[in-house]
Amino acid sequence: MATKLRARRHRRISPTSESRIVQWVLTGLSLLFMGVILVLPLYSVFHEAFAKGIGTFFAAFAEPDARAVIRPALLVGAIAVLLNVVFRLAAPGPSPSSSSRARPSSSP
Repeated sequence: MATKLRARRHRRISPTSESRIVQWVLTGLSLLFMGVILVLPLYSVFHEAFAKGIGTFFAAFAEPDARAVIRPALLVGAIAVLLNVVFRLAAPGPSPSSSSRARPSSSP
């Protein structure tokens, strides 16, 4: 009896143990969510940006106001990337490929 309980307690549940219909519904819901949250706003931005043509889009970059906005945004982005690289190198954590399970020591 105790052996059955122990075996049942340690049985692993597969992440794909759900029925096929549940897998399809969850996949569909996640794709719908991505479409509404990510793709639809992105489409809207690019549609408005290119509404008057690609020439007008690129001509907007020649405007002094546009350059005044783009320059600090690029600077902040470059600083953020640099700081991420520096702090990741300064305090490295476990690598993504290392296992989270404890390994027995090989010392005698």
